[in-house]
Amino acid sequence: LCLYTTGGAGGIGRELAIKFSQCGARIALWDLDKRGLIETAEDLRIRGAVVYTYQCDVTDRTSVQKFSAELRRDMGELDILVNNAGILVGKPVLELEEEDIRKTFEVNVISHFWTIKEFLPSMLERKNGHIVTIASMAAKRGTPLLVDYGASKSAVFGLTEALMSELYALYKHCQVQTTTVCPSFVNTKLINAEEVTKRITRKDRFNMMLVEPEDVAAAAVDGVLRNKIEICVPSTAGFADLSRALLPTKALFTIEQFVDCRFAPAVKHD
Repeated sequence: LCLYTTGGAGGIGRELAIKFSQCGARIALWDLDKRGLIETAEDLRIRGAVVYTYQCDVTDRTSVQKFSAELRRDMGELDILVNNAGILVGKPVLELEEEDIRKTFEVNVISHFWTIKEFLPSMLERKNGHIVTIASMAAKRGTPLLVDYGASKSAVFGLTEALMSELYALYKHCQVQTTTVCPSFVNTKLINAEEVTKRITRKDRFNMMLVEPEDVAAAAVDGVLRNKIEICVPSTAGFADLSRALLPTKALFTIEQFVDCRFAPAVKHD
């Protein structure tokens, strides 16, 4: 069993590698963070895993094609593709620079197309494979200061849903599965970045909502083993879908104001 994950140098990617290696998978880690790749690989090898690392920019299709060829040479064909790489800026939409927006969509969305186009053909040829997408609950519910991030995660949620539909429509007896994991806020460097943490209104309540990377990884492994289409982490986060369907938008905003656990701009805008 061969698994490849983007964003494999730390956070969710690292925990995904650990969990899947415990299931016997050989691991390929892709990331731009060379030091993080080395540290994660060393940790995995101490645990007895077979692991290869590739310092790859997943937003660059040429780079993806190059390292995909290296991966096949080193490990053979891929069984599980995990699109995990992501970035979060955490600014009000009017403070976002053009580069912030472009980079968010290049990493969080466009990179998925490059990896899928690279690895899906062999999965279809072998009639076997699994594509795991690490999305976010921000794909399901708009959040202040996460306009670009939420939009990008909504895009990959729709991408995976449409891909699943297309696979069933175009390929008879298709055994290529898709799983989308939608975590709430995860305790990684994305959330712990100074630019983000300084904008959290109620840190005490926010910390109660955090999930750990290993929880997300465990849910992803369970999703693959059980061929689940969608998973929310924690499972109670799934009530966001229900509340969105049942409650008026103004009621949801009122609840958010009451709880007062949210991102807020560093400078209040009237």
